[in-house]
Amino acid sequence: MTIEESVKMQNKYITKKIEKLDEYLPNTAEYNIRLDANESPFIPSDKILNEFKSAIDKIEFNRYPDPYATELIEKFAKIYNVLPDNVVAGNGSDELISLICNGFCEAGMIAAVAIPDFSMYEFYNDLAGARVERYRKNDALDLNMDEFGKFIKENKANIAIFSNPCNPTGKIVSRDDLNKFIESTEALVIVDEAYMEFADKSESVIDLAQKYDNLIVLKTLSKAFGSAALSLGFAISNLELIKAIKKIKSPYNVNTISQVLGKIILENQDEITSNVKQIRENVKYLYDKLSSIGSDIFESIYQPKTNFVLMKMSDSKFGVEIFEYLKVKKIAIRCMSGGKYLRISAGKKDEIDAVIGEIEDYLHG
Repeated sequence: MTIEESVKMQNKYITKKIEKLDEYLPNTAEYNIRLDANESPFIPSDKILNEFKSAIDKIEFNRYPDPYATELIEKFAKIYNVLPDNVVAGNGSDELISLICNGFCEAGMIAAVAIPDFSMYEFYNDLAGARVERYRKNDALDLNMDEFGKFIKENKANIAIFSNPCNPTGKIVSRDDLNKFIESTEALVIVDEAYMEFADKSESVIDLAQKYDNLIVLKTLSKAFGSAALSLGFAISNLELIKAIKKIKSPYNVNTISQVLGKIILENQDEITSNVKQIRENVKYLYDKLSSIGSDIFESIYQPKTNFVLMKMSDSKFGVEIFEYLKVKKIAIRCMSGGKYLRISAGKKDEIDAVIGEIEDYLHG
């Protein structure tokens, strides 16, 4: 039997819902500068790293993790002024999004997303068997909550999920508009606040998650907290929804190392606050530098409330060419919609200067 014949035989075991999905392909190449994944450019200080080492020495590696991540959640809840019972920890926000989409959506149900947004919202709802309805944002990439609410009602959506501030647009919906939207819809609303620490925290709706019966707020330690390697996420909601999520998660979903090190990260708020302040300054620096280039290849450069800047290209070919040009220079940025958009994370200032310098070389080359 040939390999081709063997693969063909194996295909009968792959379900239609898997066949229709496009695989998410992370960028695994090696680069000198990585500004493609919205990660923090700052590694933990020696103080935190030493605390990590001491904590790891005390871990009982022959024991399963705390199934409820009790100490980690207590520390998180204290920082965000919510009750620990209203929080569940996940192996990254991705696990929680997957659990929520699969747990609260069944085949035949309808999920509403607002595009452009984080692609995994569509992915996990598709996998759950839901029909995904896509609300397209306006030309300025703003999310009009009144119009989105009408869209949800017209399509009889059971679930609505979006990021705020938004990845990839960098834009934010106000707390007041979100509050009105949550009150007006019968859909389950999931608000992913992965980037809220870079915006005005007063726009967060995390405190409302304990008030409404249809709201789940997601948080992560991967962005502002500079701990993407730990893959830690949190869902905040009312007691009934949190209990439901606990029922569908695996018993030991967050490993002990992530729990212990995540708690240490949360205990070092002064360092996190300092890093966030620097990232905010750097993203403004990046935005100003891009704006000062003054080339007509950029149709729009969107003012960000995140740790990255999104640019709309006047022609997709320019986006592809810049992306490929930077790749040769060992610099990674994100190319979207076939080159229509480029997204650049705010790294350190020398990294920003390097990427701006290469873009200018491309333009003058």
